[in-house]
Amino acid sequence: CGKEAQATLRALLDQADNGHDYEEGSPRGGIVCTNQECGERWYLTNMCYKDPYLTCGKYHNHCSLCKGFGLCLADYRTAHCTVCGQHYF
Repeated sequence: CGKEAQATLRALLDQADNGHDYEEGSPRGGIVCTNQECGERWYLTNMCYKDPYLTCGKYHNHCSLCKGFGLCLADYRTAHCTVCGQHYF
């Protein structure tokens, strides 16, 4: 709708680690449009690489199985191999 989006640190911490819900309008995304009639939601992704951007969720995937705080994987179809620790598509 062209309105400004708003995010709080709490909302970003609570957003889902993956965007599997992108076809339903990303209801678990942490960014919400400030226009109450719109209600559009997005995910803030790629924060691990200090290059964050908004996405509908299709390209949002955060691997919580990786060491530390996890790792941004970008594509929601990428998974973590529990045997070798690598990621696969």
